[in-house]
Amino acid sequence: MNVYSGEFVVRGSMVTIFVLAAGIALAAPPVAAAATELGTGSLAGQVVDDGGNPIAGVRLRLSSVAGTRDATTDAGGGFAFGGLPTGIYSLAESQPAGYADGPESVGSAGGTASANDLITRILVSPRTQATGYVFAEDRGSLAGVVYEDVNDNGVNDDGEPGIADVLLTLSGIDAAGAPVDATVATDPDGRYMFEGVVGGTYSLDESQPMELLDGRDEAGTAGGAVVPPDAVTDIVLGAGADATGYTFGEARPASLSGAVVSDTGPVPGVVVTLTEPDGSTKTAATDEDGEFGFTGLAPGRYTLTETQPSGYADGPEFGGSAGGDTTRNDVISGIILTSGLLATGYQFTEVPR
Repeated sequence: MNVYSGEFVVRGSMVTIFVLAAGIALAAPPVAAAATELGTGSLAGQVVDDGGNPIAGVRLRLSSVAGTRDATTDAGGGFAFGGLPTGIYSLAESQPAGYADGPESVGSAGGTASANDLITRILVSPRTQATGYVFAEDRGSLAGVVYEDVNDNGVNDDGEPGIADVLLTLSGIDAAGAPVDATVATDPDGRYMFEGVVGGTYSLDESQPMELLDGRDEAGTAGGAVVPPDAVTDIVLGAGADATGYTFGEARPASLSGAVVSDTGPVPGVVVTLTEPDGSTKTAATDEDGEFGFTGLAPGRYTLTETQPSGYADGPEFGGSAGGDTTRNDVISGIILTSGLLATGYQFTEVPR
């Protein structure tokens, strides 16, 4: 075999060059490998929520006949694959926890958004710097109303007014383990909404409006446990869910008044007992004009009971403006007070002995 030393000009990609000097042969790397390194491309994009905010920690997989590569989004929601040989690629996203799937946007090297979280037929050529591959994800919301529950039935009925400027706080942990603590205020109609909420487990707390009495609260479409006086806990909000119906009923204080009288005039110093909807009682004594009154009352069903005054025989009882049952001596029962009602005219009459 004849061996020559010197310089050679090589064309093509399948030739191995031997540099011969002093009878020593050294093998150089294949030209194909060098060409691959010099002719690679890249692909980049971002994962964002429906408000354009970046989502970190999302895994992306880029696949071709040559194999697969994985990347994870950074704090800015960005991802990138470099050193890509020429080929046709598919880009798949692992759906992030707590988000519902949103639209995919094809970037500068083309492709087809062929399924949820998947872009296929992306052509990467030598020196391609493909950008703009975006996966958008949808967040959810939680909404409700704070209102005056006039009839105390726990339902926001037609005509019952909303209460403005009440603060609501949503707190908990989202599906990615991040803490959530947000506060909103009700609008002029008493309505509120927490927007852009990632799926997770939450508690909802209402700041009790001043000068109003606490009423009935109800959990909405994502469930939860009503915890008096003003909270709903263990709300499990699904990915991208729009939960509604979280209501907080409030009441304006009501009052109830009347008098104890006889044929000869008012009867002072008579004890009148009020039994409240929860069974608790409070008392009042008639003043010099024989009048009594109770204020700061929540909506519900009440009973008035008179302690029969000495020196008098029992006379008839008369229900007042909120009605009542007078079939028993010294008792007026079944008095229905609604929010803010001023019930008057309850009368116990006595006959001097």
